[in-house]
Amino acid sequence: MVKDRMTEIRGVWLLSRFNSPVLTSTSRIKKTLDFLEKCGFNTLFVAVWNQGYTAFESEVMAKHGFPKQDPLYVELGIDPLEEVINQAKGRNLAIFPWFEYGFAASPLFDGGHILTMKPQWSAMTQSGNQLRHGGLTWMNSLDLEVQQFISDLLLEVIEKYDVAGVQGCDRLPAMPHLGGYDQQTKNEYRNRFGSNPPLNTKQPAWVQFRANLLTDYLKRLRSQIKTKDSNCLLSISPSPFKFGLDNVLQDSEHWLKQGLVDLLCPQWYRENFSAYRAEVDRVANGFSSRERKKIVPGIAFTANRRNLTASDLVKCVNHNRTKGLGGQVFFFYEGLTNNSNQMALTLYNSADYSKLAPLPTPPFP
Repeated sequence: MVKDRMTEIRGVWLLSRFNSPVLTSTSRIKKTLDFLEKCGFNTLFVAVWNQGYTAFESEVMAKHGFPKQDPLYVELGIDPLEEVINQAKGRNLAIFPWFEYGFAASPLFDGGHILTMKPQWSAMTQSGNQLRHGGLTWMNSLDLEVQQFISDLLLEVIEKYDVAGVQGCDRLPAMPHLGGYDQQTKNEYRNRFGSNPPLNTKQPAWVQFRANLLTDYLKRLRSQIKTKDSNCLLSISPSPFKFGLDNVLQDSEHWLKQGLVDLLCPQWYRENFSAYRAEVDRVANGFSSRERKKIVPGIAFTANRRNLTASDLVKCVNHNRTKGLGGQVFFFYEGLTNNSNQMALTLYNSADYSKLAPLPTPPFP
């Protein structure tokens, strides 16, 4: 048990400038990394793709006629990913660029600059309208050109920056169940089944058909990443299974079983330990010990509008260790510092974060 603890992932998500000031200055980045290193963390998931903008300067974006970098970062004269990487040197901190928006284009109804310039990339509902889900307008994640665009962004980061890995989320790879009614996908379904896709967007065969297309994409993405850098870790933070499969077509348990991900960070955001333990036990018991080490659950400091207590936080971390999971990642950084750093101090004093946890050596685990 001590050996497992000493090699666990202790991660935290750093939000984009739309939700946090951390990535908007070198001084804030340094202060944040100083704090996280002192508090025993070893892994940072850094938001780099939000609302149709990259936090880094992107030739891929420029090639498609999109802004090369988020305008605010241009105005500030900062590449926050580069700053984080520079500040992480000499520390026990692994950096994962986090493509938080995935296949979502924009919170704007028209899809923002991405879908204004590329309307053919729009995800379509059965009524022929652009797809909105979760307050966002989506690209068609089943379209090969859209898939390659997102893949190119991830590959660009791997090529330009010294990172431990890259991370997708509940929007990468993903497609809201209302989508998939574009002509290309309908034709593929018709060729396979001899009929048009059902109007019931949650009809099991229709759900699995589209989910399989996303799994095929993940296979190609993994292959491209490993060709670029065999040691680069592919992490995905999906919605909880089976909710994720039914609602955003994420067949995440299959991904883990098939070895398509190096780290699976499911968003097991629960408001108390009892609910969290039930989620862990339901899933973890179905995997081998090696597969469990690749499961690094996401724990939220606030879920369902209720704050996780400090006592329950420690129980969640210890239960992950009891089950042989690979660690945990917290949503999100500011939750550590609220209430005079209460949660950070709790982890440090009561969950062994005071003891150094070296990262596993790739390939993981």
